[in-house]
Amino acid sequence: MSYAPYPAYKDSGVPWLGHVPEEWMVAPLRRFLRVQSGDIISKDKETDEGVPIYGGNGIRGYTDEPNTQGPLILIGRVGAHCGNVHIAQGPLWASEHAFRVYKNQPFEIEFFAYLIESLNLNQFAIRTAQPLLNSSIVAEQVVSVPSIEEQTAIADFLDKKTAEIDDLIAKKEELLRLLAEQRTALITHAVTKGLNPNAPMKPSGIDWLGDVPEGWEVKPLKFLGRFQNGISIGGDSFGSGFPFVSYGDVYKNLSLPETGSGLVESTAKDRVLYSVEHGDIFFTRTSETIEEIAISSVCETTIPDAVFAGFLIRCRPYPKRLDVGFSKYYFRNSRLRDYFVKEMNLVTRASLGQTLLGNLMVALPPLDEQEHISVFLDEKLEDLAKVEADTRTSIRLLNEYRTSIITSAVTGKIKVA
Repeated sequence: MSYAPYPAYKDSGVPWLGHVPEEWMVAPLRRFLRVQSGDIISKDKETDEGVPIYGGNGIRGYTDEPNTQGPLILIGRVGAHCGNVHIAQGPLWASEHAFRVYKNQPFEIEFFAYLIESLNLNQFAIRTAQPLLNSSIVAEQVVSVPSIEEQTAIADFLDKKTAEIDDLIAKKEELLRLLAEQRTALITHAVTKGLNPNAPMKPSGIDWLGDVPEGWEVKPLKFLGRFQNGISIGGDSFGSGFPFVSYGDVYKNLSLPETGSGLVESTAKDRVLYSVEHGDIFFTRTSETIEEIAISSVCETTIPDAVFAGFLIRCRPYPKRLDVGFSKYYFRNSRLRDYFVKEMNLVTRASLGQTLLGNLMVALPPLDEQEHISVFLDEKLEDLAKVEADTRTSIRLLNEYRTSIITSAVTGKIKVA
């Protein structure tokens, strides 16, 4: 299948559409279709299997009774991904978080799905706590539409092209998954087994830790440092003042940013009690899910006059016990994560206390070996990071190409033959 420009174009009168093929109709979407919100479904009607329930970003569950029959187009109405487009087949339940698309006149459903996708409706969402798409905004978008026969040809062309692109993207996303697994395995092995594969081993006495090298100590974290919960201060104190290390600064980074992400009106006493110094290890203390608890980040560069959030715990190691680079990796290893998930009790919110954190067993090499492990991991992970960055760039470019080819085809910038 090949493509080229159309022989004659006309001005659509719409800036983003520009010139369109002479024979194509230019009109608002409401001329071709109407959108209608789905229906609320109660939790007690959701099941483990049955007809799919469509929410704001595709299938979100199942139920026994449908409220809609496919095939039809569904548009995400609510949520961060509102504006996304799906073609749903067979019986289904369209929830209140989705729009159902009904025809006002005959059209090729696959073509219109691509056409609506090209509009990037998410840009028109009302940005509140929960982004929302208004049906009138959808209906008023001006589009250019060819004959039914040409709609079918364009849809067939895009089915083939997007399938090829999606396959390439899927392979690169699988590579990212494998790289993440390799990183996790590399860190966990290095910080719990060391770098010498021939080193004599001994039982650690800890099930989740297993055997460790003979020259290593195994000690509770409470013997290696002292703990401090973060500052508790009113919301009106934020936005000016002195550097503030947030929950997100810890959760998102192996090492803290060199400056906090915010400002807070802290006192001189606060800035001593809640200081952020080289070597400090911070742990997320509370969250709605266990998986987000006890995520660590280390301070590699002292942040003068900074304080840290109340949703964090600081461990300040005793001198010459924990190398900062070793800490960076040890407290994010996968076996430690499994330990916290197992030990944590979830009530309304998961919470990490100083007692549980203090009882965490640390496999502790001699200080010079800690430093060697840190340098080794820095080098190895830098190599992995380069591959990851190149892969993410490739995925971004493929997605941009996918968007471009869809937009070019559905607006008549290329002619499918």
